[in-house]
Amino acid sequence: MDIFKVLTEDNNSIEFELPKFDHGFSKLLVDMLWKEKNVIAAAYNKSHPLVGIVKVFLQTNGKVKPRDVLQTVLKLIIDKNLNLKKQISKL
Repeated sequence: MDIFKVLTEDNNSIEFELPKFDHGFSKLLVDMLWKEKNVIAAAYNKSHPLVGIVKVFLQTNGKVKPRDVLQTVLKLIIDKNLNLKKQISKL
């Protein structure tokens, strides 16, 4: 099973599934996407809490490709998690 499955994509939007993830990661991803200046829409949906697959929609203003924004945000999430892990290990 893929981690990331693209459903639709064009120059300024992408819709994809995250089969292995739940509301926690999806909410974090969408919240961080909204902080990017070129994002005009970001949302996720999970049809059922126990069996549904998360679908994420991202739309940009066209100045940057959605995949580029997604990569930037995913790198930020990784960096924040590594920083948190480092801080916790100092306790």
